[in-house]
Amino acid sequence: MKKAVIKIHLQVFVWKDGHPFGTTWCSTLARISTTVEEDDQFHFALTDPLQSLLVFQHTVILVSLHLTVSPVVVCTLSILLVTPLIDRFHVYPCLPLIPQASGLPSAFFLVDVKLSVSHLQSSDILSTIGYDSIIQHLNNGRKNCKEFEDFLKERASIEEKYGKDLLSLSRKKPCGQSEINTVGSALDLEPQEVDNVAQCHIQLAQTLREEARKMEEFREKQKLQRKKTELIMDAAHKQRNLQFKKTMDAKKNYEQKCRDKDEAEQAVHKSANQVNPKQQEKLFVKLATSKTAAEDSDKAYMLHVNTLERVREEWQSEHIKACEVFEAQECERINFFRNALWLHVNQLSQQCVSSDDMYEEVRKSLEMCSIEKDIEYFVNQRKTGQNPPAPIVYENFYCPQKNVTLPGKATGPNIARRGPLPLPRSVPGDPDYSLVDNYSLLYQ
Repeated sequence: MKKAVIKIHLQVFVWKDGHPFGTTWCSTLARISTTVEEDDQFHFALTDPLQSLLVFQHTVILVSLHLTVSPVVVCTLSILLVTPLIDRFHVYPCLPLIPQASGLPSAFFLVDVKLSVSHLQSSDILSTIGYDSIIQHLNNGRKNCKEFEDFLKERASIEEKYGKDLLSLSRKKPCGQSEINTVGSALDLEPQEVDNVAQCHIQLAQTLREEARKMEEFREKQKLQRKKTELIMDAAHKQRNLQFKKTMDAKKNYEQKCRDKDEAEQAVHKSANQVNPKQQEKLFVKLATSKTAAEDSDKAYMLHVNTLERVREEWQSEHIKACEVFEAQECERINFFRNALWLHVNQLSQQCVSSDDMYEEVRKSLEMCSIEKDIEYFVNQRKTGQNPPAPIVYENFYCPQKNVTLPGKATGPNIARRGPLPLPRSVPGDPDYSLVDNYSLLYQ
């Protein structure tokens, strides 16, 4: 009787948290199409490390099977989900996996998966994929700390250069030295505050270098701590690999000795009535020797297996301890890195606040400026008198007499005062902090 041919189309999907029916797909983990015969078992293994699942604490996987059966038979398929990263899983059938007489049946399985960081291991005793992943992650974290440390140093250099340039500008380039009275007072204050701002930037540069030094010390401290654990793990890996090699060699030797013993036994049975006693004696001696060798190799093999198991347990214990140490280090690093970044932005914000406070002193001084007082102050300081020059009168050379006033000419000084000072008007483009049009930053 011809066996039924079963075509299988299998897909594995994964969601982030929650029930899948009502959420969108997150990603497709696998898609397989294959053909099996009746009575065959189909084993599907998720051997990939499932890196995309590491970000999920609790994830739902859907395994969807689509069967095409010809001829129509009732069949059973077994599915094996294998991954070293899965701590536990449960399979819940949503639809019956029973082929129908007509049409193409479908079956769905929900797999509730819980991932555990402590299961970053592989079923292969010689594999270090989980350990290597942890080390790579720690190296990336250390690299991130180094990059932030370099950033702080470069930012410190920029702040220091800016502060020194600003300091040089405030001291070497005079600004409005001839201004008088209220505006002059404001301009006298402005270089002082710019000088203070420059000093703040220089101080910030020193603070940033101090923070970079702390980051470097923290990074080196963690490096030394990790080095001790890595040396222990390297020694454990070497001992495990060496003992595994010895065990496999002992196994090969044991299997070969067993084959030699079996061949010697077969030779004795075959030659029971066909060889002379002398040759038969040689065969018995060879059989006894092979049995002894097989027994010795069996004992040696068992001894190596027991030793390997002890080494494996020691290595696994060290692996767990190393994971705990690395986990504690990573928690400490993330906390330190976060606090360092938080402190950095706070320092930058404080620098802006301090600079604004210093510039505010200049603004307050500018608020006290008065155009009328400055004009009046200039007049009082530079006035030359209140009487204008007298008119020049005509004097006849031949008839000396008193000054004759020409018709239509003034005879005395004009001491009439001017009207009020002109009021400056704002024009488009004037800054909002101007005092023109009675605008005041302080008194609104």
